[in-house]
Amino acid sequence: MSKKEMINVVERAKIDTINVFCAFDEIVEVEVLKENPNNPNLHPEEQLKLLADIIKQTGWRAPITVSNRSGYVVKGHGRLKAAKLAGFKKVPVEFQNYSSDEEELSDMIADNKIAEFSVMDKKAIAELFDNYEFTEDEIILTGYKPEEFDEIYNAFEENDDSVIIKANLKEMFIAPPFSIFKANSGDWQKRKNAWIALGLRSEIGRKKTFESLQKLHEKRHDITENMLKNAYKAGVSIFDPVLCEIVYSWFSKENDIILDPFAGGSVRGIIASKLKRKYKGIELRQEQVCANIENAKELCDEYFPEWIVGDSNKILDSLDNSSCNMILSCPPYVNLEVYSDDPDDISNMDFSHFKQIYTEIISKSYLKLKDNSFAIWVVGEVRDKNGNYYNFIGETIKAFINAGYKYYNEIILETPVGTAALRAANGFKNSRKVCKIHQNVLVFLKGDAKVATQRLGDVAIKEFDEDCIEL
Repeated sequence: MSKKEMINVVERAKIDTINVFCAFDEIVEVEVLKENPNNPNLHPEEQLKLLADIIKQTGWRAPITVSNRSGYVVKGHGRLKAAKLAGFKKVPVEFQNYSSDEEELSDMIADNKIAEFSVMDKKAIAELFDNYEFTEDEIILTGYKPEEFDEIYNAFEENDDSVIIKANLKEMFIAPPFSIFKANSGDWQKRKNAWIALGLRSEIGRKKTFESLQKLHEKRHDITENMLKNAYKAGVSIFDPVLCEIVYSWFSKENDIILDPFAGGSVRGIIASKLKRKYKGIELRQEQVCANIENAKELCDEYFPEWIVGDSNKILDSLDNSSCNMILSCPPYVNLEVYSDDPDDISNMDFSHFKQIYTEIISKSYLKLKDNSFAIWVVGEVRDKNGNYYNFIGETIKAFINAGYKYYNEIILETPVGTAALRAANGFKNSRKVCKIHQNVLVFLKGDAKVATQRLGDVAIKEFDEDCIEL
């Protein structure tokens, strides 16, 4: 049967239960085929796995080309390797005549090289994905990784007949209002550097984390001083100022009163000041409050932040009910980092006692918040001494709901790798624990979201001088 005749029946052909939709001359045993030893194109395992999956899912769409002159494969080396990887016994083959070795090699090289000159129109790809309902598996079969697809698709959004670039969303909201914040992206880090360049020094008063890194450095010779400094700079002991800015900009407005039951460092207070919010933070440690005030004196004039020294569970009782417009806090992650020896410090407590006091603080915070307002809580999971999660996030959500809040938004904050790069290998090899590089930003609502949004109005974005935001 000629190739032309074969086209008419090819859709009925199957090899190893795989449909064949391409024209071919013969079905050939895989082991018989010879790869050209001069083939310069390399095929990484990741590519071969993808090719094998594509063939399994969509069938054979192109044959393997073999030279009648040399007997070597000319085109389709990757498809042949993928077939072997997938355990296929036979493949569709077309045979071609070449007048010389040079002509054969030229065809082989051109088959690989010419494809490199193509340029994908990302806008057109985004529109294709938008117009057709691709499943995740189907996205993978296009050759794009899920994260690559996200970058392309999220960069464009249809609005009437025009395409709005993702950058416009950033201009409107600092970060696109999606459920994942990429704090490890270049844009995010650039804005973070701009905030830090103003003089934020929240690490003052937070020496314990750095001391633990120093101990890690002393134990492991593969951790250099430079790696240690970079890990610290990545945000080990500093609340992310960009996250703080976004939360204030989205869920409060100028002159609002912000309550922070677990104040910690200076970031949340100083950024509240810079965005013309009135900040009231409660912090157990006197030395931390002194450090915060010193940093604030350097940066704040109007809207000077207020830090109250004491146990939040007691201080909240003394504050007026319905006295604040928004709550933002990042509580101790159980005993992941012990902040002091004070018996009132919940980071010192066993989980049962911790949970009791923690729940009381959340419940009291509800009374201090005005109706139709938001509370934002930044948390992450923590393991117990046996290596199992406490379900800290679940307990937090339950405590807020029991207090009267509505669970409104969850945002995943994808954080820079930081010290995870130093810890991941040993942790996984020893116990199969993955190293966590994200936090959960939980948004709770007291009252009606539409009424709250109407009060807040449009999101206002702080402008930075270009000279201030160079990486």
